[in-house]
Amino acid sequence: MNRRLPDARVMLHTVMLPQQVKVTLYSGPSWCKAGIVMALAGRCLKREVSMPLQSKLAFGLSCLIATAIAVLTLTPVPAPPLGLVAESDKIYHVVAFGVLAFPMAYLRPRWLMLALPAYLAFGGLIEILQPFVGRDRSLGDWVADLIGLGIGVVIGLAAGRFVPFARPRMRR
Repeated sequence: MNRRLPDARVMLHTVMLPQQVKVTLYSGPSWCKAGIVMALAGRCLKREVSMPLQSKLAFGLSCLIATAIAVLTLTPVPAPPLGLVAESDKIYHVVAFGVLAFPMAYLRPRWLMLALPAYLAFGGLIEILQPFVGRDRSLGDWVADLIGLGIGVVIGLAAGRFVPFARPRMRR
């Protein structure tokens, strides 16, 4: 549906996206800032707006793993000891944060510049919140998180280099 709006000399375009979402765009002359912005938005909508599979996997797995870490570290039940190892909770922290960093390093290494500070803040936030659920706050746990992130990134980058992710062919 296209119609002219008399006052603003702007064309109204209504677009139906595949997900049954109705989007209305206003495009006008090039001197109109709103027209330029909406024309750019119109170009973006004409292309297929979908996140690549690698991005979905990296983001989804990271969110799932972060949720599991939050649930396991913010419950009042302490982790069981690992045999004779005195500081076994540090091992749990290293493994958990290594697993958290791996999908992003393997699938979307360029996103690590944003993900790593977020993961470090997440680990720090967990340590800040633990006294409120009856667990101990420890700088050593946060350092173990940092070490785990480093190990996960190294393993993820190495795996991405030697075992590349199978990319589907692009349709033209």
